[in-house]
Amino acid sequence: MKLNQDILSSIYGTIDNLEEKCISSKQCWEHFSQFKLKDSQYTYLPYVGAEYKNILFCGINLNGGNNELNAINILVDGAINDLKNKKYKIFKQKGYGGSSFYYYVPLISFLFKKYFIDNVQFHNETNISWEEKIEGYKYCALTNIVKCSVNSNDKRSTPNNKMLLNCIPKFIEELKYFEYKVLFFFTYFKYPTLTDTYFSHFKVIKNSDRYRIKSCEGKWIVELEHPLSTRITRIKKFNEYKSAVYELCNSMKSNNLL
Repeated sequence: MKLNQDILSSIYGTIDNLEEKCISSKQCWEHFSQFKLKDSQYTYLPYVGAEYKNILFCGINLNGGNNELNAINILVDGAINDLKNKKYKIFKQKGYGGSSFYYYVPLISFLFKKYFIDNVQFHNETNISWEEKIEGYKYCALTNIVKCSVNSNDKRSTPNNKMLLNCIPKFIEELKYFEYKVLFFFTYFKYPTLTDTYFSHFKVIKNSDRYRIKSCEGKWIVELEHPLSTRITRIKKFNEYKSAVYELCNSMKSNNLL
């Protein structure tokens, strides 16, 4: 059975109003209610590209509430429109400086597909067209490990520890109904022990200063730094993401997963 609305409802205890109706809401929002968005906050299904290649990108949570089961699809549509206009900072507008997160997800996806499937490597970001960056959305899926958004003081919707503790097991339950071979987590610096805690059966096969790769029985985890977590140059950021993708692909190829 594929992940659907009924399964999400059984996992979270609700589809809408997560702040009040989720089975863990009292724990998550205890002594934290001042940071509620006070909207319905739906849970949501992953975005899945039309030519999905079994790579699932996992963000932390949404920055701002959502009232749609297909919230991620709506955001991807908006990101594609910005990419068509050659924007690096996606969703930039008055009062919000934009985020490169929705720029790097399809770029990394494109790098993976081109090397793993087509055996083609790119070593310079400028050699990848904007159309090819957009193309990357066709090959990947995207969701978040925490479904509630937070009106946090840092304006980055930072969840508290109870949210991570309660929501990550629910996310893992979602994965039982979702076909994947690779999980990309943007948690390497901010949550460095997350996969050690919740995916402890995965073993490290590559440990770098800026990424880590793990594997277990034909599945892989890649932990990357979030695009906004450090201030390294854009060139260095591309090189680190590229290196992680090519290390991953080489490991997968050596395990005859072509």
